[in-house]
Amino acid sequence: MSRIKNNDLLRIRLSISQEAFAGYLGVNRSQLNMYERGLRSLPTPAVLKLANLEIIYHNFQQAKKGKAKSISLHPKAQEHHDNIKSQMKDHAAFCHAKKTVLQRKLNNMIEEHAKAEIWWQLLDEMLLDMPNEKQKSEDHLWLIMQKEQALKKITRHGIASQAKLQAVIHVLGAEADVYKNLHEKL
Repeated sequence: MSRIKNNDLLRIRLSISQEAFAGYLGVNRSQLNMYERGLRSLPTPAVLKLANLEIIYHNFQQAKKGKAKSISLHPKAQEHHDNIKSQMKDHAAFCHAKKTVLQRKLNNMIEEHAKAEIWWQLLDEMLLDMPNEKQKSEDHLWLIMQKEQALKKITRHGIASQAKLQAVIHVLGAEADVYKNLHEKL
């Protein structure tokens, strides 16, 4: 595999960071770096996304060259150009809005997880402090049930769920950046 020249990289032409572009392609930054240096190939889904962006970028560059020479595009072609550009802007805005909503959800998840952990610890202390004669009482059963519910909430809002949501937020941010930069370059 040969090294790809920097001026041949769509990422460079669009002024997008490796991290943001890797997030959009669904690979990590080091995979993208190795691809750009010619040390490895990208997974098929990433190649398809990259090829699609290359085609869109190439088509718009051709349209811009036509405009620069004072040759107007055919009205249907101009309409198509404007429509795609508008869709890119809309998609970037959609990704940004969804990222904002998911960030709020993540913040809420972190808060709920912390509250559930505190409640679980309090319940554990209350169970430990309960006298032996009360161990079979309704209070004891209620505490055990509450502790199970708190544990379910801790699991549901746990670190794994938070990390997964954080990854989705990161990808959405990268995708929004790619579409925003592509829209600005067209």
